[in-house]
Amino acid sequence: MNRTLGLSLTNLNAERSNNPGLDLGDVKSGWAFQVTADKSSAKVNATLEKIDGDQRKAYPNIRILVIGEKQGSYTLTGEPYEGSKFTPDMVWDFNDVCSRIMSLSIDSLADLADYISRETRRVRIELEFPDEEGRFPTNIDHLIEAVPKPQLSRGAKMVAHLSAKGEFLDSNDTEEAIKTLSAKLASLPRLTREVFKFLVERRDDQTAGTTDDFRIADPKLRRLYRGDDLNGDLALLEEAGLIDGNEPDEPRGAPYWRIYFPRQKSRFSPSPDRLPQRYESGFA
Repeated sequence: MNRTLGLSLTNLNAERSNNPGLDLGDVKSGWAFQVTADKSSAKVNATLEKIDGDQRKAYPNIRILVIGEKQGSYTLTGEPYEGSKFTPDMVWDFNDVCSRIMSLSIDSLADLADYISRETRRVRIELEFPDEEGRFPTNIDHLIEAVPKPQLSRGAKMVAHLSAKGEFLDSNDTEEAIKTLSAKLASLPRLTREVFKFLVERRDDQTAGTTDDFRIADPKLRRLYRGDDLNGDLALLEEAGLIDGNEPDEPRGAPYWRIYFPRQKSRFSPSPDRLPQRYESGFA
């Protein structure tokens, strides 16, 4: 009701148990509601008779909200209707509320939908019962991403591939480097791991500065990637020591991201034209 009518209604029963006549009120706007499942004329009459002079003065705009559908028509004559200037159109039900919702702006509708979604989920969770083992249907396990379990090789194919190209890696150092890289990636969210894979796959042809590290230009990255939170993923990768941001190497150059890999005694960053396909596509 607050979002639909732009009010600040509060629970009047919280201030005074079983507040006579009214359930919700906004003193500043002068609006108040009696909320009931009873749609009869007798209920309308009983509600109005309970409203005292102070309440009428504080709330000149009083409505009765029927939870469900109201009667097809009401005949409200005499007292207490005439004295309170209460007319049949002041009895509302869900259809009356929905008709007002239809005229809201897109932003207000989005806010309302988000609110209802949050409240529905909260109420549903509060009403859940645990099973025989004390587990609730909704728990934190449904809300968090599972920790991945990497399946690693010793990198023999990569060592053999690079050896054929004239670059020789120690197999033990390579295995340790792969484990280190895997551990870093496993600690990150899945989408962030996929962003790292994307950075490697779509890297620039040139290496980063005076080293053989990979790089990708920041403007290029932001034009290629269409995710919702690229800055968040880049921050997580930078914190993990897998990338860092750099200013342009030349006056007319673009800022870029340097891509790092763990290194042991031997180099674990072969030049871009010597990266095997298995290595290139297995990070995520």
